[in-house]
Amino acid sequence: MLRSDSVAHRIISLLPTHPVLCAQTVTQLTPVSEPAARTALRQLADLDIVESISMRTPTTGRPRHWYAATTLLELTG
Repeated sequence: MLRSDSVAHRIISLLPTHPVLCAQTVTQLTPVSEPAARTALRQLADLDIVESISMRTPTTGRPRHWYAATTLLELTG
């Protein structure tokens, strides 16, 4: 169960408009740190709310870890 004031709960509210996101996206849309966003995304993956996906992006440095609300995407797709 998620607390209503948790970072994971904030991410859930983003999913209808941002069904695919990474920790950096979360930090751009909410006032949370990147480590907190990563932890919350992993929590949501453990609860099967989002799923870790492979996605290549043209960035330098460490690759981003992307998550998708696949059930939501299936409903809208």
